[in-house]
Amino acid sequence: IWAAALAAVLAGAVALLWKARGLRCADHLYGRTVWYGALGVYVIVIVAGLTNTTLHHEHAIFFTLAMGLLAAACRTRRSD
Repeated sequence: IWAAALAAVLAGAVALLWKARGLRCADHLYGRTVWYGALGVYVIVIVAGLTNTTLHHEHAIFFTLAMGLLAAACRTRRSD
């Protein structure tokens, strides 16, 4: 069950990265920087997970911070 939960979290992160790759942010450079940073953190979590606990302390903090910044930076806004 733990493996399924971890797989769901990592799949959700991939879905967020995939969805955010084409979004235009208010500041395009900031959006691209956050996207590449989140991708880098995702790769670090996967690589570090080969030898250590995948979402252990520091990895989990960086992972949640990067994914949260990505979700906030490139969210779509409805124009009224």
